[in-house]
Amino acid sequence: MGLHSGFTDRTNRIVLRPRITRAFWSRRRAWNGADVVLTIETKWVPDGTPLTVAIYEDDSAEGNEDDFIEDVPGAFTIENGRCVIEHKLDWTDEVLGAERATEGSEMEFYFLTTIEDLGLKQKSSLLYVDLGGLQVGR
Repeated sequence: MGLHSGFTDRTNRIVLRPRITRAFWSRRRAWNGADVVLTIETKWVPDGTPLTVAIYEDDSAEGNEDDFIEDVPGAFTIENGRCVIEHKLDWTDEVLGAERATEGSEMEFYFLTTIEDLGLKQKSSLLYVDLGGLQVGR
């Protein structure tokens, strides 16, 4: 254990920078049509701070720009350092676009949390979504 000396009348300035510490899905894999929970955890972000959430299809493995899927509807705020959002995955072929034809029936998605007031953005972990229904061969 080290010794630390200092003066009692000295003022030390400490800056607590707000940040998003984690953003994650309630599961790693889901079927299209399933209910999922999106969780955002923060440090030093005041209660009541608004945030927005958008979902993207991850194209980093293909070297392309990520595809926007949807803005998660609702007015969300941070409370006690967290925001928990219940959401239903309900994506049609029109929403998913031509990507589905080239990537098959399983795609990877993440959500992007933005706290505009503080200039913060954070990507979530990936969610693997099985888009096609069960098919029985002949």
